[in-house]
Amino acid sequence: EPIFHHILLIWKYSKFYNTPARLGILIRMICNAIISQAQRYVSGPMIFAAIANDETADAVAKLEKALSVCNEFREKYFVFKDIAEQQGSGGWKIQSATLFARLDVFRERCRDILDFTRTIVQYFKLERVEIGGTKGKQLSTQVVAVFEEFKAAVATFQEVQYDIMHVEEQQFDEDFYKFRCSVKELDRRLATIMSASFDDLDNLQGRLKLLDNFEGLLERPILQDELE
Repeated sequence: EPIFHHILLIWKYSKFYNTPARLGILIRMICNAIISQAQRYVSGPMIFAAIANDETADAVAKLEKALSVCNEFREKYFVFKDIAEQQGSGGWKIQSATLFARLDVFRERCRDILDFTRTIVQYFKLERVEIGGTKGKQLSTQVVAVFEEFKAAVATFQEVQYDIMHVEEQQFDEDFYKFRCSVKELDRRLATIMSASFDDLDNLQGRLKLLDNFEGLLERPILQDELE
């Protein structure tokens, strides 16, 4: 908010920066500064190190923070744009799509990597899953197999030779798409295991324990649909 208050004062009183073109340059420079600071605060190597050290939840918190700052900066622009218009100082007649083009790409990248890290937090709960019932041993073995394949998919994604937080790295889209496809297939297999286990268990207590075992993972759409 203080940044935009300064920009509003510049817009009102500067003899040189009170044109849409120059205001646009100023805001884009601030967007780039925010992106640079976010990349220092949470980088690709830092995220991969957190995963290796079983501190993925810390990476999730940092990504959420970086994304919230970017979102708030964008939201404050529109608040002060309205103020500039109300004060009769000509208004900020700038295309917001061009103004926030790079910031929007970075926000999308943050959301993708948040999805990646949250998925890891969810899937690592499979380490402690033990399924009861007559088919419990067989289904538990299948869960272990899914978990091992998930760890392999994460390891493959971590082999990329670039910083995943750098928006200029377009190879990320292809690599992340492959990871998501792998996880969707694993989601479908987990949903089948969960459904088979649910049908196999013949009492309420056993079924409630099963849902406890899959807690966190049940937020995933494919498993949610199967559960319903």
